[in-house]
Amino acid sequence: RECAKYSGAFHALGHAFELDQDEQSRPLAEALTFTADCYEAIGQLYESQPKRHLEPLMDDFFIYRGMLALVPDAVQIHK
Repeated sequence: RECAKYSGAFHALGHAFELDQDEQSRPLAEALTFTADCYEAIGQLYESQPKRHLEPLMDDFFIYRGMLALVPDAVQIHK
């Protein structure tokens, strides 16, 4: 969320500098727009991060559950 807010603020600031017709403000406007795009990309990475970590964790839990199910059988063999 915060990255989206920062991105929106930098986009608005870059747009404000684009409205100025001065040639010196153009590089600043481009830099602000680029910064806004970077913050937007960072925000998207933060959003997709839990999706990448949950699936392998759930696979490990499934394997662990299978191992625990075999414990009573292993104990019966040793009795």
